[in-house]
Amino acid sequence: MPYGIRLYVSDDLVHWQDHGYTLKKADSWGDSRFWAPGIIEKDGTFYLYYAADTRICVATAKAPLGPFRQVPQKPMLPDSIRIDAHVFKDDDGQVYFYYVHFNKGNQIWGGKLNDDMLSVDETSLRLMVKPDQPWER
Repeated sequence: MPYGIRLYVSDDLVHWQDHGYTLKKADSWGDSRFWAPGIIEKDGTFYLYYAADTRICVATAKAPLGPFRQVPQKPMLPDSIRIDAHVFKDDDGQVYFYYVHFNKGNQIWGGKLNDDMLSVDETSLRLMVKPDQPWER
């Protein structure tokens, strides 16, 4: 998808309604390969995590349907944060962030999201899964 992230809505997971671009390229970082979006809400703000140009970014909106905008327009740090973000909120309220890093095969890393929901507590990042078979590399 070279133009951003499109939003589709379904009540039954069979019939889908296209709501157009919820995140436009002009309102985000990256030039191409927009994919793997995920949305989570905190305190009335919706956070859209997505990959573009093999980096993960975060855009925000006041409604789950958007429109989302990324301010400032830059990828998440550290540079190892690459693709396929997943955000998980635990029962205690802590929010965790998981992603894929490229290092001799895809590795899955995870750590705590900071309260701003835009950055990661780098001291908490841990390698969760790494390739251990030749075919995985």
